Amino acid sequence: MLARHYLAIFVKLFSLFLFMTAVPKLVQLYELSSYDMANVNSVGVMSHLTQVILSVLVAIVLWKFPLSLSKHLLAPELDEKVVEISPYNFLCVTLIGLGVYLTYRAITDAFAWFLYYQYVGVGEYGAPVMINFEVKIDMWTTLVEFILSVILIFKSKTIANQLMKVSG
Repeated sequence: MLARHYLAIFVKLFSLFLFMTAVPKLVQLYELSSYDMANVNSVGVMSHLTQVILSVLVAIVLWKFPLSLSKHLLAPELDEKVVEISPYNFLCVTLIGLGVYLTYRAITDAFAWFLYYQYVGVGEYGAPVMINFEVKIDMWTTLVEFILSVILIFKSKTIANQLMKVSG
């Protein structure tokens, strides 16, 4: 097996994880919509609906195309025939997988924040609504997640080298 096959297995497992995390969100969506039937277009319902739809769509795409995704993510020099995967290659694949997960979280969170701002961003008479401190912190956290995911994906070899030096 090549290293990309191991990454493809991880992508399929991640797809299952995404689908399984969408199920509790469906329950929350049902509870929100049944509680707030008068205002079905509320921010909470739209946010949960968006997260469920994105989770399921991403899970389907990852399930259908794991090899093509892993071929694009894994550097060609790391994609060698593996009888027993070296700790370095395993670490690189794991870091890339973690980066993909953080990218997914950052993109879905950013889309949810975009919808939040669209629905809550303008108050009465067109005046902008003040976003509270906790929401701003959550938005900054999403940005940091995205930056970390990009670093993990594109600098996985450098990070793996540094971690291998620490392990001795």
